[in-house]
Amino acid sequence: MRGLVWGLLVVAGLWDLSGWDWALSSWFGDVSGFAARDSAWARVGLHEGLRVLYAVLLGVAVWQALQKPAPNSPSRAQRRWAVVVLLLVWLAVPALKQFSLTSCPWSLSAFGGDARWVPHWRLGEPDGGPGHCFPSGHAAGGFGFLALVSLWTPYRRMHPGPWRFWLGVVALCGLAGSLAQVARGAHFLSHCLWSATLCGLMALLLVRPRRAAVPERPSPVRA
Repeated sequence: MRGLVWGLLVVAGLWDLSGWDWALSSWFGDVSGFAARDSAWARVGLHEGLRVLYAVLLGVAVWQALQKPAPNSPSRAQRRWAVVVLLLVWLAVPALKQFSLTSCPWSLSAFGGDARWVPHWRLGEPDGGPGHCFPSGHAAGGFGFLALVSLWTPYRRMHPGPWRFWLGVVALCGLAGSLAQVARGAHFLSHCLWSATLCGLMALLLVRPRRAAVPERPSPVRA
């Protein structure tokens, strides 16, 4: 899990330095706006639809937390705490957005809006737009499930199913949510990558399952 978080941090930092946000968003929009902003596939399918999926997956996580734990697996208390951390992530990222002066791409003059572009790390400098767009709250909906990945990481050799399931959830939902928001002009990709990094850091710091006792391989019997 630590390696995954460091990887997210490096990718987010390098992407930020590359300046490729503009190139990617320009594939989906121009001065007339973003064609996918109100499209069925992006707004309804991947934006609203993913919110429903997040609610279903939260139900799966709660159901797992109520089950009798198998040997060498997270306890009920650990599973409940991981769900709490997931909810904390879902609250923390939107809360951070409320303090952000960074506006969404669709609000920028290059894409038909009135705001000027200001790097999101210039925290106290307004861009003339509505702001409240960094980091991506919708991407955090998917990447927030890193809390469950972190929970199951020490047990992945003995119980690979849950770990693979939650890792797949993160990959599918996080990437799909990011794609939808970039295509709609709701976020630059960097907003989503930093959201993923924040989710990973919170999961790594707050979800601390005990290390599983991995059974040793039996020694070969000598004649």
